[in-house]
Amino acid sequence: MYLPSPLYSLEHLLELLKLSADSKWLLFGKTIHAQLVTRNQTSKPIDITQVNSLINLYAKCGQISPARNLFDAMPVRNVVSWNALMTGYLHGGEHLEALLLFKNLVSSENACSQ
Repeated sequence: MYLPSPLYSLEHLLELLKLSADSKWLLFGKTIHAQLVTRNQTSKPIDITQVNSLINLYAKCGQISPARNLFDAMPVRNVVSWNALMTGYLHGGEHLEALLLFKNLVSSENACSQ
């Protein structure tokens, strides 16, 4: 299996993460997730783009529980965060969960950042 080099830029890792999500290659996506976790242990906190990319990966690969865990742990969310998780619920046939999530999105106490 191909392992991403720790020398890759963050942007490159995020591109690889998107490709693994689009191709539903969960194992490779998890490898990139591990790279992101390792990099962020000694630097700034993980940013919203990284978390959104991970939610997208897990949701597209049918792994809604890890996607939801990442979403719930986010201190700040944006429309992409909500959309990625709702799409995961819809593709998994969990329509009620998607509707409940949408209800939370439009509530004033859960406003998202731009």
